Amino acid sequence: MNSYFQHTKVKRALSINKKSIIILFIVLAVLLVSSAIIEYKSSKNELIEVLQEQSLALVASLEQGSVNAIQSFQVAEEILAERLLGLARLIEEIDYNDKLSLQLITKIAAENNIFRINVFDKNGNKVISNAGGMGTGRNSRQNASEYLLEKIKNNDELLIGFGQRRFGTAQRFAVAKKRRNGGVLVLNIDATEILDYRKTIGAGKLYKDIGESNGIEYTVLQDSTGILLASQNVDSLSSIYSDEFLQKSLISGEALTRILLFKGVYVFEIVKPLYVNDNFQGLMRIGLSAQHLKDVEAGAKARIILASIILLIIGSVVIGFVISNQNYHELQKAYSRIETYTGSILTNMNDAVIAVDHNENISIFNKAAEKLFQVNAKDILYKKCDHTFKTFCPLLLTALKNSENDAPQIYNVHINNQEYIISLGTTIIRNDKGKIDTSFAVIKDITEQKTLEENLKRKDQITAMGHLASGVAHEIRNPLNAISIIAQRFRQEFKPVSEADEYNKLASSMVDQTRRINTIIQQFLKMARPGSLSKSTTNMNNVINQVVTLIKSVAKSKNIKLITNCSELPEISVDSDMIQQALLNIVQNSLDACEQNDTVELNCATVHDNLEIRISDTGHGISKDELHKIFNMYYTTKQEGTGLGLSVVQQIISLHNGTIQVQSEIDKGTVFIIHLPLAE
Repeated sequence: MNSYFQHTKVKRALSINKKSIIILFIVLAVLLVSSAIIEYKSSKNELIEVLQEQSLALVASLEQGSVNAIQSFQVAEEILAERLLGLARLIEEIDYNDKLSLQLITKIAAENNIFRINVFDKNGNKVISNAGGMGTGRNSRQNASEYLLEKIKNNDELLIGFGQRRFGTAQRFAVAKKRRNGGVLVLNIDATEILDYRKTIGAGKLYKDIGESNGIEYTVLQDSTGILLASQNVDSLSSIYSDEFLQKSLISGEALTRILLFKGVYVFEIVKPLYVNDNFQGLMRIGLSAQHLKDVEAGAKARIILASIILLIIGSVVIGFVISNQNYHELQKAYSRIETYTGSILTNMNDAVIAVDHNENISIFNKAAEKLFQVNAKDILYKKCDHTFKTFCPLLLTALKNSENDAPQIYNVHINNQEYIISLGTTIIRNDKGKIDTSFAVIKDITEQKTLEENLKRKDQITAMGHLASGVAHEIRNPLNAISIIAQRFRQEFKPVSEADEYNKLASSMVDQTRRINTIIQQFLKMARPGSLSKSTTNMNNVINQVVTLIKSVAKSKNIKLITNCSELPEISVDSDMIQQALLNIVQNSLDACEQNDTVELNCATVHDNLEIRISDTGHGISKDELHKIFNMYYTTKQEGTGLGLSVVQQIISLHNGTIQVQSEIDKGTVFIIHLPLAE
């Protein structure tokens, strides 16, 4: 009996221990599995936060680049339209005075690279055209001309813009001007090169380049009609009206993110509307590779199941810890991979990118920023912004303080004693709690672009003034010659009865004044018809030496120090006489601006694909009010100056496809910077 009860107690104890052990293992398995799931979700959320921050930085950079590309082409289009309209006004003035002819139209078109000039009467009939001769009556373009007359009825001028010609694939850019005699003038030029140029530097190339970066599956700009711009690997995406997520972003105007499947690969997509000058351009969509998230999730699930089985079989607590630890390391690797992808993109962007975190420390300073500001990123990263980088720190800190994005603005700055023109805009990044985390600044160096625009503007102004001068000169010369002949006859053939000396003086004065006016007319005509270039391969050292030889005695007589730092210059194709004339004009101006003991210096260097010639002086300088006028015809501050010197310089440099810019400060001196292409 006792042995029976003893056996029963042992059996019951073993049963209790077995149940306890089973319950204990189940509890431990549940705890460990739950802990692994919680840890996985936490790590996944952290990884998604990193993806979100990096995608926001990318979309901000893409947005800024898109705005810059679109606005740059709009500025070029406006300049082109103004040039054509200026020429149209000149033609209309000639037409109003009944002096327009097919020969003149053809000449104007040839001299100004105009593809076609059409003149229509008030009934829409073509009366003059450099492409079709003169004639009246209806033609195949009658409907188009009647439509144009209707459009310009309430306007004096009309920008038609870009369009494709009726035959072939060539593109045209056209404007129209109402005729005071009734009807309309239409001018158009070949715009194929301009549109091809837009493809090479425009928003399309930006989307393509970013879309080809590692870790990015696609970049897309789309509107209600479909995809406008996209990277090469995009065939189709969901439309705006069929996707509620896209509609939500469009309505809110904010950047939204999600994870979706694209061509069998999971991507982390960010979507944001793009506006330029308050005009909707489309939705920007960037897809970052998120396939590793799904890989990590699948691996985590498998390890959780394995851990549960192992725990139920052997009850090892250690196995659960190892699995959790492995999950953690996998997520850390994924985190590092995402950080590397995005960091590589930001680091190698062409535009400078600077970021300041909520502690006012510099957190991003890419290679473009190092090159622009000539500062090593290691010296300023993770340090206080206002202590290490004072140039634009106030703008970034203001953005953090005001919690607002600032549209790009143009700034003139001096970096290492050199003047730059930059475009800068700031963007605020918030964390998942809505608090400000980072302020980004995207900085684009537009110095070269602005210089080219300024040179093009000056070239067009001089060309327009030259054509006007040519027209005026031709109108004056005939009556002037008649006056001169009459004055000479009075002096030679008529003998006054009294006061003969006074009579001869007046007659001679009249002849002299007509000759003086004729000299001015010759200057007008020289500016209007500068002549063709006679280019040849030229040793620029010889040109510089000739200029120095010609001007050395003048500098010595004024006790002005003349310094030359030009040696071993490359040979380039130029008109040596014209270039020598341009350099002489500038150096002479520099000497005129200097006093005793001042210095005039010539420096030469090869910069990228250009020969750079700097002519600087320590003279009295030019005020800001006068600086933008110095290239205008007949503008001069000299008592005996003609005002043509720098206009001739601008014209010569433009004919060589070069650029010229000037920097000056009162009482500090002036610097002229000339760039001539090494090869064409």
